Amino acid sequence: MTSHEMFGGKVQLYRRGNVWWRAARVGGKRFRESTGHTRLDLAEHVTEEWYLDLRGKLRNGELEPDERTFHSAAEEYVREMRVLTIGMRSEKYVEYLELRLNCHILPYFGAMGLSKITKSVSQSYLVKRIEETIAKTGQRPARSTLLQEIVHVRQILKFSEGKGWIPYVPSLSSELLKKPRPAGAHGSRPKSTISFTRLPVAASPKERAGDGRPIMRICTIMCCFRQTPAYGPTKQPISKSAM
Repeated sequence: MTSHEMFGGKVQLYRRGNVWWRAARVGGKRFRESTGHTRLDLAEHVTEEWYLDLRGKLRNGELEPDERTFHSAAEEYVREMRVLTIGMRSEKYVEYLELRLNCHILPYFGAMGLSKITKSVSQSYLVKRIEETIAKTGQRPARSTLLQEIVHVRQILKFSEGKGWIPYVPSLSSELLKKPRPAGAHGSRPKSTISFTRLPVAASPKERAGDGRPIMRICTIMCCFRQTPAYGPTKQPISKSAM
């Protein structure tokens, strides 16, 4: 079959019968159609305009790039996990993974392209997930449950990065998943106060008096009073060796 290349091999012209056809890949999509011309010079002319027009549409966002969806990446990830975890993890691990994917994660992320999943999208998922759970049960889902679901999303994105489907894994951290800080002054850590107490301490046998009575020495012990929100102040002696 007679063929011809343009733009450094990015565009191909080939003959079908007497007519020249053109083919190119733009934004991950493969385009192929007839030029409608039998002469190569005319086919090249219209193909040049056709290719540049496709590039312009891609640059302006009028042409959506063809990319793998999160759903297809998740299916491939689960398929490999079933094999790789044999003898290393419990079968329940993969079962719970599939359960979380099918019940919550895939209905939201499944149709999205991998590059469309960002920190903002994961935040919207958490908000929607919390709202739906409160509407059904009257309670917010556990923090550990939400965290585990976001971990699964990130694992699939990391898997996709390894396959070359996305260039990098975006950050999916969220304020909604951070562990609550202990209550205190302005939300900071509890303050500690230090005091010194003088206590009598028995002397060693070498320091006994002539009548055998032990000599009492006064020893200074530093005590730390730590304010805890739930139980009030607690007293903890601290030895000099710890200072």
